Amino acid sequence: MEEKISKLKIIKLAELISSTWQDYKSNWQKFGTLLIIPLALSFVINAFLYTAELYSTVIPWQAWIAIGIVTAVLAIFFMFLYYVAYISQFILLKDLTQEVTFSNLKDWIKKSLPYFWTIVAVSIVYTLFSLVGFILLVIPGIVIMVYYCFAIYFVIFEDNKFEGSLGRSRDLVKGYWWAVFGRFVVGLLLIYAFYFIIGGLLALIYWLISRFTGIIIDKNLSSLIYSFLSIFISLAVGPLSIIYTYNIFKSLKEIKQ
Repeated sequence: MEEKISKLKIIKLAELISSTWQDYKSNWQKFGTLLIIPLALSFVINAFLYTAELYSTVIPWQAWIAIGIVTAVLAIFFMFLYYVAYISQFILLKDLTQEVTFSNLKDWIKKSLPYFWTIVAVSIVYTLFSLVGFILLVIPGIVIMVYYCFAIYFVIFEDNKFEGSLGRSRDLVKGYWWAVFGRFVVGLLLIYAFYFIIGGLLALIYWLISRFTGIIIDKNLSSLIYSFLSIFISLAVGPLSIIYTYNIFKSLKEIKQ
C-alpha cells in the first residue's frame, strides 16, 4: 500500500519535464548571467592552449614554463568561478524572482562564498563514495549516486553543514529509489540525445566543408570549435539539469513532510 502511495505522490515525469522547462524558459537569462563568465574563461583557456600547440615548434622551452604557470593559474581561477556559479544557481532556485545582472554579480559571489567549502567537501565525498561503489561493482556505485545525490540541496536549502547532509539525502530517497533513478535515467537520456544531435550536426558541417572546399579540420581545431559551442550548450544543459533535479528534490520533500 505504501509503495502505491509513493508512486502516486512523487512528481510525474511529464509534469517534471514541463515544470523544469517552464522555470528555465522564464529565467534563462538569470542562469546565463551567472554562468557566462566561467564558461567563457574555459574557452579562453582552451584557445590559449590551442595557440601554444599551434606554435609549439617555435616556442622555446623557457616559454613553456611560463605557459604552464599561466594555464595553472587560469585553471584554478576557472574552478573557483565555476563553483561560485554552480552554487549561485542553487541560491537562485530559492527565489526565482531575485535579480541577476552583470552589475550585481559581486553580490552573488558574496552569497555563494559561505557555502563554498562545504559544497566542495560534499562534492569530493560524494565522488569518492561513487567511485568506490563503481570499483567494487557498477551497481553499488549507481545505488550510492542516487541515495546521496541530494546532499548539496540540503546544504543550500536547509543551511545544513557538511555533517548530516549525506544522511538526510539517503533518508529522503529511501523508499523512492527506483522512482528517483528512473527520472534520472530519463534526464540523462534527454541530455545525451541533445549532445548527440549537436555532435551529428557538427560532423555534418565538417563533412560539407571538407566535401565542397577541400579544407580538412584537424582534431585540435575541432576540439576548439566544440569548446566554443559548449558555452552555449552548457548555458542550457547546466541549469536545466539543476532545475530538473531540484523539482524531484522538492517533490520528495513534500511527500516526506
